[in-house]
Amino acid sequence: MNIEIVAFYEGDRNDEKELVNGTLHVHLIDIGIDLRGVFVSKKKDYWFFRLPSRKANDESDQEILYPIFSFRDREKTSDLMDVIKEKAKSFVEDYIKAHPETQQKEKAVLVIKSTERKPKVRMEGMEVNNVPTSLQKIEDSLSKPIASIKTKIFVDPPKRKEKSWIGEDKHER
Repeated sequence: MNIEIVAFYEGDRNDEKELVNGTLHVHLIDIGIDLRGVFVSKKKDYWFFRLPSRKANDESDQEILYPIFSFRDREKTSDLMDVIKEKAKSFVEDYIKAHPETQQKEKAVLVIKSTERKPKVRMEGMEVNNVPTSLQKIEDSLSKPIASIKTKIFVDPPKRKEKSWIGEDKHER
């Protein structure tokens, strides 16, 4: 089977642990198919490849992987995986060498020091710690008992105008 690996899309990566996860874009030249989402995982010398699939639960609530792409002949599918494994290993290793891991990706971390005091904000002469009057009104309305359904009076909606379709031609509607 003749294939071309078009691209590797990196997911997680840790060069210290020699860990790389991502997906491949593979072009099947013989058939003219672009296959995207071939999962690749490398941990040290161990490689794992999987064709695109979706997870679902069967009747007994066991998780099942349903393939998105496969050939009717299982042997063709396994041949495709063998060819992808051969070519993808060198392609991903070349990608890793060409794109060294950048320094730790900057993650937004919010650090709150316990010694810092929050500034007091004043609203119309009131401190924030006191409940504003609008919130007090809401609390008061929530504390009142809610009328039960038995005490509510239900009214039927107005009746619709009657239209008779009997005896009319279908085209006159």
